Amino acid sequence: MGTLIKQRRIVHESAPSPEGRMVRLEPGDDPASVAGALAGGLFPPAFIFGAGALPGALVGLAFPVQGHTALGALAGVALGGAAAVLLARWVAAISAAGLGAALVAAGLFAAFGRSEPLLALASHPLALAGVLAVLTVAGAAFQHPSAWAPPVHGAGGEPPPDEAPTVAQPP
Repeated sequence: MGTLIKQRRIVHESAPSPEGRMVRLEPGDDPASVAGALAGGLFPPAFIFGAGALPGALVGLAFPVQGHTALGALAGVALGGAAAVLLARWVAAISAAGLGAALVAAGLFAAFGRSEPLLALASHPLALAGVLAVLTVAGAAFQHPSAWAPPVHGAGGEPPPDEAPTVAQPP
């Protein structure tokens, strides 16, 4: 018997799915996730706002406003989203680097999962989190200069006049 949250309610499935232990998700099970994915795909700054709003909401839940946790979460959404928009380049670089680190780890475990070093790493979750953190920081530092770069000045993509290379005149 599987337990699933469908349309914000806990549901217990009596009949197992064909795979045995898998619970089947339907497209309408979480409309907020679908809306967030569409907003981020159609308007990329919405992803940046959402990347800051989610942790902001979680922090806001710990600090109720006037005794209401919902108001604290709402304030956290606003403050976290605004902070992320102000730090958009860093948020984009860290998000991409974190996803890249997770994909590298998944690829290594898929390809070499039976090797001794990876078995040891898998048995120590904090060590695995440390490796992912190091890969994320390295990737973010590498990507930061190019993540969400400002538009290139000039009609033809040439640099502005003060950055144009100097050409020596022949004698």
